[in-house]
Amino acid sequence: MPVARGRAVPIPGGRASGPVRTRPDLLLISVGLLTLTSIWRVHALFPILGSLQVPSLSAVGAYVLFFTTASARKRFRELSHPIGRWALFLLFMAGVSAFGGILTTRTVFFITGDFSKTLLMMGLIVVSVRSMRDLEWLFGAQVLGAALYAGTILTRYSVDSTGRLGDLIYYDSNDLAMLLVMALPVAAYFLRGGVVASRRLIALFAFVLIVVGMVKTGSRGGFLGFITVLLFLLFRFTALSRKARMGSVVALLAGFLLVANDQYWTMMSTLLNPKADYNFSGQSEGGRMEIWKRGFGYMAMYPLTGVGAANFGAAEATLSSRARERALRGQGTQSLAPHNSFVMAAAELGVPGFVAFIAILVVGIQSTIRIVKSRRRGPVTAEVAAAQSLLGAMLGFVVTGFFLSQTYSSFLYTLLGMIIALTTLVPRPADRRRGAGRAPAPRPFAPAAPESQVAGAT
Repeated sequence: MPVARGRAVPIPGGRASGPVRTRPDLLLISVGLLTLTSIWRVHALFPILGSLQVPSLSAVGAYVLFFTTASARKRFRELSHPIGRWALFLLFMAGVSAFGGILTTRTVFFITGDFSKTLLMMGLIVVSVRSMRDLEWLFGAQVLGAALYAGTILTRYSVDSTGRLGDLIYYDSNDLAMLLVMALPVAAYFLRGGVVASRRLIALFAFVLIVVGMVKTGSRGGFLGFITVLLFLLFRFTALSRKARMGSVVALLAGFLLVANDQYWTMMSTLLNPKADYNFSGQSEGGRMEIWKRGFGYMAMYPLTGVGAANFGAAEATLSSRARERALRGQGTQSLAPHNSFVMAAAELGVPGFVAFIAILVVGIQSTIRIVKSRRRGPVTAEVAAAQSLLGAMLGFVVTGFFLSQTYSSFLYTLLGMIIALTTLVPRPADRRRGAGRAPAPRPFAPAAPESQVAGAT
């Protein structure tokens, strides 16, 4: 794309790539507010926003603006990306599971009231992004949401006798740890050189709040995810110079050690001796290892449909061997969560849904890696930096999601929507060699303006 006076000149017939200085339009603003309310629950943090009906207004506004914006409707076809197709197949399998599972009503309510809205938000993200500037705006919304949530719980709540934050707003400590771990690489995007100094300072402050909040959750899965993301930022996040990466990691570790107390390290030490942990010793029917075994057993009972989306707890209370044994004694059985996103997909959606969930993650990660590899030489562009951030966030989900029931996580599908949007800005290398893209046709790739030039155009 030709660059003149710090602005990228659009090429007719494609979406803007590089440092196009577009202003956020009403659709993008609505989508940003929608992610802040659906993921970061800002209306719960600040009740005045709930009183003003910000969640409903942002959702309705986004839907209305999509249908009334011709350019957004044209971009809808970009959901034909493999991620979009696998996500629609996952929704289809959730619908099938409603009729082949154990509690049809529960599944129908979950699909119509929750999962379908999550996928709609993913689609809205794709159609609202016109350029890298738009994608950066959505990145900023995620960083703002993470900082607001982490800052709020750090000021309103304290660590309880178990050594972790408890009774939080909407999320429990484990779920919050996952969200904060996934937000770390997104915040790192704004720490690279050439970004306006004020944005870098805000991102750095958010980065600190996110790390402190993650430590205070006391989540062991969050700790493993944090280590994974930290190693990724150190060795693979080339958007920062090697010295900057080393310095940042050292500073993060120093701050981590200052915040983490003896009780925290005692909890984390159990990771080194899993046999002493009831979750993995096999000696407790409520341990995660036993739950995971039962989860794959449910998939074996219902291989094509699963027990039904949102029905894992119901399966625990009715289908499990412990439920049958307690029923003979006239006792009820507690519903337990799967505590594993992969087990959850297998048990609730059967083999086809399990394959679709794995495929979504694999294609999402591959898409970011492709963009990173497409620009191995020369300076790291904004597109590559964004791809690296999204890759780090996806890796954070894979690790933390292995210990949490987050198959239908809103943040996961938000990231996937941003990955699809980014791939439309950076066509495949084969498409660049041919000089034309596939339908929907991405524009020929052109290098972004130097970061200093981008900053100067603000």
